[in-house]
Amino acid sequence: MSSNFKYLIAFVLLFLFSQWNPYKACGQDYDEIWPEVDALYRINHNFRAMCTYSSTRKQSQNTDGSFAAYLDYFALPFLRKAKGTEDSVRGYYQWLRVGYSYGRSASGQEDTFREHLFIVESNTRFHLPIQFLATLKNRLDTRIFNGELNERYRPRLTLERDCKTEYMTFTPYLYAEYYFNTKSADRFRLCLGTEIWVSKLVSFEVYYLKQWQEYTGGKNLNAVGIVLKFNLESKKEKELKRKENERNERIRGR
Repeated sequence: MSSNFKYLIAFVLLFLFSQWNPYKACGQDYDEIWPEVDALYRINHNFRAMCTYSSTRKQSQNTDGSFAAYLDYFALPFLRKAKGTEDSVRGYYQWLRVGYSYGRSASGQEDTFREHLFIVESNTRFHLPIQFLATLKNRLDTRIFNGELNERYRPRLTLERDCKTEYMTFTPYLYAEYYFNTKSADRFRLCLGTEIWVSKLVSFEVYYLKQWQEYTGGKNLNAVGIVLKFNLESKKEKELKRKENERNERIRGR
């Protein structure tokens, strides 16, 4: 068995062993599917734009949808010593994000809503042994839900590792995230997934997410997410990467 698949099995076992319920609820869970499409555009070394569209499917129906736009600023590079996949966040200790998201319930739903989210977050990455990466995200949401204002803090810790086989490149990951809400129930999420690189421009992500929430009558959430990502970059950024690769090849040839 290759070392890459050993690490993948370790992620799965770690996820299974962590299936504990902090609220000790014993009711029946409910299931959802979260399809999503992301478009990322790398402007230069420091900035990246991102747009996403996602929806929720429950009992074979689309219950809601949302659109979001973000701007990322990358700082504190790893001095060009980063190793990894084509992911544009590789090679940075720190990046910041601001964004806006608009969501609403689908037509015909009994529980209708409109949501505006103003998002500010910071991400800090740490190198761990055996080529693992840990990312600490601190996110603050200013949420207007049906006209009511709610502040929400969402810390998340992610553990991931790049893996390569003869046929594909993929990145399994595991993260834990907690929602601190000022006017609604707190919630805790645990997620196991992997991102598979189809090409330098296209990647495909699948994950399973478990959510526990206070005051839900014992009902917790099981969600399966499917994400299609398009990773684009400006001509200037492509030219800089080409020159950098040529320089690295010359250094290796010395």
